[in-house]
Amino acid sequence: DPVTPPAEDDPTAPSLTGLSVEVGGERWWGGFTAELVVQNETGAYLDSWSFRFISSHRITGDPWGVAVETVNLGNGFYEYRLSGIDWGQSISGNGSVTVGFNASQGATIGNSGSLDAGQLFDGGFPSN
Repeated sequence: DPVTPPAEDDPTAPSLTGLSVEVGGERWWGGFTAELVVQNETGAYLDSWSFRFISSHRITGDPWGVAVETVNLGNGFYEYRLSGIDWGQSISGNGSVTVGFNASQGATIGNSGSLDAGQLFDGGFPSN
């Protein structure tokens, strides 16, 4: 059975407990570069953070500022858990960190232009 994304009021600004994720980056032929601004909305220093999402795209190469755990869900979907590492591990209260990765396109999202949350999180929006 295909994975159905949960209903979201605003797919461009998914909400997590204490975190928000803004998606940017560029699409290119068969792939994209994702730049994620992870915002700490708690007001308290976070020594570590992580979130999960489901996508049809396949993260490739070495991500920057995050460790990636991948579970193949079948039917062309993957669940990813991103955790901050190295310089991206901690976030000050109300601060943010920009991390990212390259990926190959699972579902076709075009060969040029900006990447958005709806394109990246095509199988399920972030959760803690």
